[in-house]
Amino acid sequence: MTKQELIDKIKSIAKSKYNKQIEFTSGGRTNVIAKYPSVNDVLVDLMTEQYEIFVTGVEWVAPKPTTFRVMLANGDYFFLTHTDRSWIAQIEGKNFYLLNLSERIDAMNAISRVLRYSNGKNETSETAGATEEIPAEATPEELPPA
Repeated sequence: MTKQELIDKIKSIAKSKYNKQIEFTSGGRTNVIAKYPSVNDVLVDLMTEQYEIFVTGVEWVAPKPTTFRVMLANGDYFFLTHTDRSWIAQIEGKNFYLLNLSERIDAMNAISRVLRYSNGKNETSETAGATEEIPAEATPEELPPA
């Protein structure tokens, strides 16, 4: 056995042993929410008890701090992060600390805005929200009549 054959054999054994997938989202959002019921409480608080209409899935994306990606029906998403004291919602790149009532309301408004105006892409550039007809930096005088 040559040195290269030994390296290839070790790599294949390591891949088979350590490349196992743990599927928390195999059945959709119910498995993640069943494993972490506090996610359900946060989603009900941010949206309504009927959030399933607007949410297509919840994925567990990081173990520490525990972070979930909430997939919306329009193809967009936002993140929920669990901290020692509360939850943090990251929507369109902005963090909302859900312990504060005013920030929780701002997070609800941000989710509503994402659901209304999103084009299915999570854009964080300065041109986010620009269309071919109306540039992002258009003044009210330049807007076409309604």
